[in-house]
Amino acid sequence: MTQEQQNPANWIISNVKDAVGSNTQEIKEASRASLNASRAMMEIYREAAAILRDRGDNAFRTGMAVMEAGFDANFEQLDRLADMKNLQDVMRFEMMWGANLTLAICHALSKANGSRVSSGPKPVEAANA
Repeated sequence: MTQEQQNPANWIISNVKDAVGSNTQEIKEASRASLNASRAMMEIYREAAAILRDRGDNAFRTGMAVMEAGFDANFEQLDRLADMKNLQDVMRFEMMWGANLTLAICHALSKANGSRVSSGPKPVEAANA
């Protein structure tokens, strides 16, 4: 009878070992596949971050160039306006303020984008016209 009792125990132990062994191998393979997928995703994130950083840097530089051009044009307008004595010149100059500011911003945008297309006189030249 001991032989009969040991056989089922050995059989159970053997089956458990086989099940655990096969599950362990499956777990290792699944873990390896998961690790490879994680590495691939991390690489994609790295590339996406580099692309977004470049685009963000470009947008920031463009925005700063536009702001700088706007401030410079406005300060130049104020300085020139303060030096004027004739009311007619002041009125004419104030009417050109928006156009000069637009020209300065367009010039800054074309410079920031690297296209340097000359679309007319610079703001200082337009203000003198």
